[in-house]
Amino acid sequence: MPTPGASQPIDVCLVSCILFVCYEAMRGHYGAAITHITSGLKILSELRNTPSSSNYLKPSNVGRTTYVPIDVLCGIFSRLQAQAIVTVPEKSPSFEKIWPDRVVDLSQPVVFNSLAHAREMLEIHTYDYRQQSIKFLNQQIQGNWTDPTTSAEFVPPVSPEAVALRDTFLSVLDSWSTALDNYLRDHSASMTIRQQRGAAILKVRELDSFISLDVIPSIGGLAVDNQMLWDNYIPLFQRMVTLGESIIQWFPYSSLSSSPTNFSLDLGIVGTLFNVAARCRDPRIRRHAIRVLRAAAVQDGVWNSAVVADIAEKWVEIEEEGLGIIRSCADVPPDSRLIHFLPVFDVDQCSALVYFSFTLKIDSGSVRREVFQW
Repeated sequence: MPTPGASQPIDVCLVSCILFVCYEAMRGHYGAAITHITSGLKILSELRNTPSSSNYLKPSNVGRTTYVPIDVLCGIFSRLQAQAIVTVPEKSPSFEKIWPDRVVDLSQPVVFNSLAHAREMLEIHTYDYRQQSIKFLNQQIQGNWTDPTTSAEFVPPVSPEAVALRDTFLSVLDSWSTALDNYLRDHSASMTIRQQRGAAILKVRELDSFISLDVIPSIGGLAVDNQMLWDNYIPLFQRMVTLGESIIQWFPYSSLSSSPTNFSLDLGIVGTLFNVAARCRDPRIRRHAIRVLRAAAVQDGVWNSAVVADIAEKWVEIEEEGLGIIRSCADVPPDSRLIHFLPVFDVDQCSALVYFSFTLKIDSGSVRREVFQW
């Protein structure tokens, strides 16, 4: 037992946060789970920003053998950060620094020795892009989502830096995609069912990442002010849903049985299929994505497929209100399209208040509030 007043080693603190995240997430208390994620991110941020003064690196702890390597913990928190980020303001602790700063070198060849290696590289690249893009936003945006119950202006920037960043990471993603294709070409014949599922999940995430980058206008905006741009990616959205449907066939359980939900801290198909349901206005494809979410019976950290399916279904319902028969994405006009949403999870209860926003300005006239319980 540690002596009174002694500091805990950083890996012990972070593992404790992860265990509490798992415990709270598995019992449906996602608000509490996100609180533990935020605590772990603060610890990592302190380590990265001021390692010499970190309370978790006192002389008594330096030199000891860690229970879990710090890079492994950073990888886990990269995934948890990506999950929690949709529930918090752009300037919240959930955007804390996890990895050291890196310089992207497009001249270096990309080769994977395993699917786990491919996943790790994708998550690091995603983290790098997220951190750098948020830095640009925070430099140019005066308002933010600090309190969804009050008016706050969120204005997408128009900057050459944003365009350059997009182009750089599209090149990074292209190199990553080529390396993954090469790995699958050489190893697909000997893959286990679990590895085939993992490879398919990576392909879905590849498509999701490409769309999210490519949709950014060449002027450097965020595309949130032009929801019609998403209509250019209907074939890719369809491909994502088809892959998602094939993936759930490999899960040992489904929602059609009384078996438990498949729990993982990884980034699987839940977030990507939600993006399809929200951004793809083709009525058949987006409803197909919701059906796949309901059938999946999976939980990716704090993302539960059934809860996310309910939120996605409400998103579709709000957009299609009063539009009559919808045969294609062209039947959903710009003024009917939601721009983004903010789920606020109750810390003590299995419920959330979700704000659905039609405009960039959050006020009583542009936001729908819906309560979800599970």
